[in-house]
Amino acid sequence: MKQIREFRIEIYGRVQGVNFRVMVREHCDKLGLKGYAMNREAGSVLLVVQGEGKEIDSLICWIKENPGMSKVDKVIVEEKDLGGEDEEFKGFEIVRGFIGR
Repeated sequence: MKQIREFRIEIYGRVQGVNFRVMVREHCDKLGLKGYAMNREAGSVLLVVQGEGKEIDSLICWIKENPGMSKVDKVIVEEKDLGGEDEEFKGFEIVRGFIGR
């Protein structure tokens, strides 16, 4: 049985305006991860990702390799407890617009 986990990942550096969220979505699709990517007003990108731990670890390692034209300075990873009421995402999407700091 698969152990689905959820992580909130915030990426700092040159990650906006360089096609970063599109590359993340493509990579998550390859890994079978679900969730979303969204720009933050302060210039970071927020990911909420669901999947198995080894695939999420692979995603984090890939992010730290500065894919494309990005320049990742810092990655903050927080695991969230998945309770019975939490949403399970159907795929991985890019959320347009910005959220606060």
